Amino acid sequence: KKELQARNWLEKVIPCLIEPYMELMRTTEDLRRTATLGIRARCECALSQQVTVLVLHFDKIQVPYCAKCELVAVQLVRSGLFPCAPFRPSLAVDIRMLDFVTQLFLRVSPNHTAWCHTLEDYLGSQGYRIHGTNPLRRRFANALMWFNSLQNAVVAHVKSVLDGFR
Repeated sequence: KKELQARNWLEKVIPCLIEPYMELMRTTEDLRRTATLGIRARCECALSQQVTVLVLHFDKIQVPYCAKCELVAVQLVRSGLFPCAPFRPSLAVDIRMLDFVTQLFLRVSPNHTAWCHTLEDYLGSQGYRIHGTNPLRRRFANALMWFNSLQNAVVAHVKSVLDGFR
């Protein structure tokens, strides 16, 4: 299952996220501005459905989703959010938070468990409850890992475009 999910991320989802991510970086001035929620209206396809996504910026949203028309991951990235799973995510993390954690983990030993427990405690003190045992750890770690993969894919994409002009 993990291998299939990794293959889905690498072959089907990350390539579709490069352009929306680059557009997000442009429109938010490299995340200095907050992204507007760019969730499109539900399409009329027979495959259309709703995906409920817990958003780690103190909100929950309903995302219209149609596998035929556009990946839910593309819609989330356009909105400044990154999903924990390639197709039917239950959690989306603010890209600014993922960027912050990436920078933090470059300077201190990466510790997803401590980060997630701290975040859960903070959210709890703000009145938000996330139920379950370690409700964030795995999903947050997945989102962070694949966000870092997207960043690497964007760098490779820009390099290949620039190499084409040399």
